[in-house]
Amino acid sequence: EMGMRESELRLRSIVENAFEYISIIDQDGVLWYMNRVDPPLTNADIIGKASIYELASPEARTSIQAALEEVFVHGRPASTQVSVPATGRVYGSRIAPLSSSEGEPRAVMVSTDITESLRMESQIRQKQKLEAIGTFAGGVAHDFNNLLAAISGNSRLAMPLADGEVRECLNEIEL
Repeated sequence: EMGMRESELRLRSIVENAFEYISIIDQDGVLWYMNRVDPPLTNADIIGKASIYELASPEARTSIQAALEEVFVHGRPASTQVSVPATGRVYGSRIAPLSSSEGEPRAVMVSTDITESLRMESQIRQKQKLEAIGTFAGGVAHDFNNLLAAISGNSRLAMPLADGEVRECLNEIEL
């Protein structure tokens, strides 16, 4: 009895202090346990009351539904991305079937906050786009400079042969 109690306390401590967000979810998406919640949300607002569908952005709901179907219908783990507008955070979530002593199907969902990673990836993509535009602009400038060099060179060659109005035009080119 004492060993079992110590084991339970140790496991509870591990889960409560984990870096990841650990949740128990049912097949309707209702959250029955969360080791932690980001403000402004609280466990009291969520546990047994809120569905993951209510918390997630509309764009994420289809992906969540497919992941829950994979877990509860096919019994296989699934991954999804959950964007929560109330917190402004995005989570990479892995969901796996969980045996429940009550007989009601449940799953464990382990989520990692990937908001910063996504922001950094977006900045890298933006930087790469700007570099590509810079390279393209440099190439265009180089090609344009080559055209100007050809025009300038030909006008210098034609200068000794020209007179009057043609010579004035060739002088304009040289400026």
